[in-house]
Amino acid sequence: MTTHWKARFLTLAAAGLLAGCQGSQKPTVFHGEKFQPEDEPHASQNVLAAQAAAGARQDATLHPCHFGAQGLNSLGQEKLDLMIDAGEPSSPLVVYLDLPQDLAVAPARASVMDYLKSRGLGESQIRLEDGSNPHSTHSAADTLTQLQNMQSQGQQGQTNQQQYQQGQQPPPGPGLPGMPGATGSSDSQSK
Repeated sequence: MTTHWKARFLTLAAAGLLAGCQGSQKPTVFHGEKFQPEDEPHASQNVLAAQAAAGARQDATLHPCHFGAQGLNSLGQEKLDLMIDAGEPSSPLVVYLDLPQDLAVAPARASVMDYLKSRGLGESQIRLEDGSNPHSTHSAADTLTQLQNMQSQGQQGQTNQQQYQQGQQPPPGPGLPGMPGATGSSDSQSK
């Protein structure tokens, strides 16, 4: 054998040994280190999809942006699909059409009805209403009042903490029974 053939033989033998060794070893898998394939839905995607469906069902309003020249566009179809996914089968699907008067409302209603029927809903399971959803809005005054109450309670809590740090007894208020300053505490009841 020539030197050239000896080198080639050794190279092939070494490659065969390496290939055989790699096939016999099992990869080390650590607990919790398994990754799902990319085409499978992840838990976080399922949560986001459920939230999007619930939000679409809660809003339940289609606006002019959901319609094109041919009727319902892909954005409107996606919103209706989300509403169907979040719905209860026994209750009718209520869709509000908040469209200006200059837009042809009758063709828009027909395209919504046709699309929902193509998705498997019967006419008795669909209710179309004109205008925006009256249940999806609320007064900002109520929220502002709640915010002001939370802020005043936070300031009162800071004042109590400063008094406590200075060695003063904070005024009685709600707290855990048995704790100083708590109304209805066992210290005040036992006296």
